[in-house]
Amino acid sequence: MKKACCKVAPIPGETKVWQYITLTKRIYLIDCPGIVYDAGETEVDKVLKGVVRAEKIPFPDSYIQAILDRVQTKHITDIFGVHSWTDSEDFITQVAMRTGKLVKGGEPDINNVCKSIILDWQRGNIPYFTRPPIVSKDAVNMTRQVGELLQAKM
Repeated sequence: MKKACCKVAPIPGETKVWQYITLTKRIYLIDCPGIVYDAGETEVDKVLKGVVRAEKIPFPDSYIQAILDRVQTKHITDIFGVHSWTDSEDFITQVAMRTGKLVKGGEPDINNVCKSIILDWQRGNIPYFTRPPIVSKDAVNMTRQVGELLQAKM
């Protein structure tokens, strides 16, 4: 049975307070505001991880090339209908023309197109994945031992 129990959103800042959701009689899900640590990440990393809202990005066109570099061309073609482009500026212009996002004089609305592309990325509408890091056998054994200890204490 589905029922709404708390507000959720794929954008940062939606969760304001801790929320306890009862899953079963003894199991609760705790939804809390996320804390993002600055681990020497670039601005591009922060935007693409969804730390910054797309609407608040001052120069959104500077992040489009990073998205194009990470996503397979066939996915970009399927989503935006653009089959070839020379650089991110050309891509943005073609997307603006296809979607009709133009400003006075028929010029492409670069700012809004870029924000919508970044928003699609942050919401997961653009397929993308990375392979998990290779884990050493020592780390696997340590994880297994910690799991066994935790099971023994329960």
